[in-house]
Amino acid sequence: MKDETMIDLEQEDLAMIAKRVKHRIDGLTKEADNYSKRMNEDYEYFFRWYSECMYKVQRQLSVYRQLRAVVGTGKLTAVRQYLETQVAKFTNDLLNGRQRLDSSNEIIKLVYTLDLELEQQVREEFIDYLESMKTTVKR
Repeated sequence: MKDETMIDLEQEDLAMIAKRVKHRIDGLTKEADNYSKRMNEDYEYFFRWYSECMYKVQRQLSVYRQLRAVVGTGKLTAVRQYLETQVAKFTNDLLNGRQRLDSSNEIIKLVYTLDLELEQQVREEFIDYLESMKTTVKR
């Protein structure tokens, strides 16, 4: 059985991760709201200059909302396992996946590229979360 100090440290780590995830979601939501406002004011201009950014923000929101659900379980080991699994998945996709598609549809190819860029970014962020948890979670 874990001693009380270790349980307290794990709860502190979980609270810190929850706070970071909430802060990230809040920032992404604000960014998405700003893009929505621009889109509603002048869609043509928005599409040319900001549609890629909006796509990435929406995808990041989806990823972080999934992480928030895992954090909501209240189990630091579940959070760690989820982060490790996602990092491994992203790493595999980036190293072993296709770097470009054979599709002739330019939008499909662009979305694929944006997803790869997103995986790179989120992978680094998730690795940072894992590094911050190293002190309390033992394997």
